[in-house]
Amino acid sequence: MALTIVHLSDLHWDMAFSGNIPEWEHFCEGLRLMHPDLVIVSGDLTSTGSHNEETLLQVRFALDEMGLEYLVVAGNHDLGANPVRGQQFPWTEAYENVPWSDTHFFHVFRQPPVVRWHHLGITILAFSIRQNDPDQTLPLLESYLNEETAPVLAFGHYPLIQVSHEGPLATFDSHDYLGDTLDDLHRLLSGFQQVQLYGCGHVHVASRRHLFNQTWQASAGALGPGASQFWVYHMTEEQLLYFSVLGNGPLTFWDVAETQQPVVQHLDRGGLRFGIQPLTSYTELPLVGRHDG
Repeated sequence: MALTIVHLSDLHWDMAFSGNIPEWEHFCEGLRLMHPDLVIVSGDLTSTGSHNEETLLQVRFALDEMGLEYLVVAGNHDLGANPVRGQQFPWTEAYENVPWSDTHFFHVFRQPPVVRWHHLGITILAFSIRQNDPDQTLPLLESYLNEETAPVLAFGHYPLIQVSHEGPLATFDSHDYLGDTLDDLHRLLSGFQQVQLYGCGHVHVASRRHLFNQTWQASAGALGPGASQFWVYHMTEEQLLYFSVLGNGPLTFWDVAETQQPVVQHLDRGGLRFGIQPLTSYTELPLVGRHDG
C-alpha cells in the first residue's frame, strides 16, 4: 500500500485565482486524476485574509469544491505573524491580537493550531504559528511528536533555513516574521528523528535542502504569482518518492526586466526535482536524541 500527497503552497487566491475560476477548475481536474490521499496547502492561501475574512471564505469554498481531502496551514497573509509587520502592512498582514479561536483563520477553517493526520503508517503534522507562539503551537506539536512512532512529515509555512545557498534568496529567512520563535521551532523538530520531511512555502520558489538528521526541507512554489510549482510525494513505510510538477503560472516571482533581479533557479544546487528518500521508522532509530517526555 502506498500514500500519495500533493504539496501546494501560496495560492494567493484573491490575487491569482478569484478572477480566473476556470483556470483553478482546470487545475483541480488534473489533481483529481492523480488520486491523492491528501492535499496540503502550506500557507498564504490568500493575500489579504488576515485583514478580510471573506477572502479566506472564498478559498475555503474553492478547496471544498476540489473534492479531495485537504489540510491547510496559515501563512503570514492568512494570519499575521507579528504586530510590527501588522502595523507596516495592515491590509495584507494584519495582526489579530486575539486568541486562536477568535482569528479569521479559525472562524473559517475550524481547526486547531496543529492538525494530526495518520494513514498507512505515516503521520502528517500540519501547523500554524505566530511570533512568540501565543497559540501554544510548539507545546502541542511537541506533545504529538512525543507520541509518534511512525515516520512524520511536518508542514508549516515558514522555511527553517534559507531555500537557497546562493543568489538573492540566500539571505532571505523567516526571522522577520517569527523572530526567535523560528529558532525554537527548528530546535524542537530537530530533536525528533522521526521527522523525515519539513514542507513549507512562503518564498515562492521550489527548493529541497538538507535540514538536519535525515530530514529534508521542501519548499513549494506559488501556483498563481509564481514560481508556479508544486510537489508530489508517493510514500510507503520504507521510502518517499518525490517529484516536482510545474504549474501553469510564471516561473519567476518577479519581472526580471523591471526589477533587474537575477533569475532564480527553480531548485538550489543539489536539490533534485525527482528522487527517492528512505524513510526510517522510530523503532529503528538510536535512543540518543529521542524525546520521551
